Amino acid sequence: MTGQTHEQRRWTRYSSNNQVRYTANGKSRNGRLRDISAGGAAFDLEGPDDDEDRGLLAVDELGAYETQLIRDMNDGFAVMLSLDDGEQLALHEELSEYFHKDDQGFD
Repeated sequence: MTGQTHEQRRWTRYSSNNQVRYTANGKSRNGRLRDISAGGAAFDLEGPDDDEDRGLLAVDELGAYETQLIRDMNDGFAVMLSLDDGEQLALHEELSEYFHKDDQGFD
């Protein structure tokens, strides 16, 4: 056994720079998406206030999602999307189509 660990995520994570608007406690701030999956998202903007553990993340071209704060980062933060299993599966399919829409596929 090596000292390496392999992180396996349930949902595919897509890197992106879509514009976002994050709203919590009546305040909205704009920023840029870092990545998104059916389970969560990371985005750049001024970090949350201490009491901003829940909010609404609106992602340009994708939709708006209720969130719960997971991690505060230097330029932004990571959130878990508040979706049930069926909603996560639907979002996973939507993200796959969105991020692969320009793929040429195979002949």
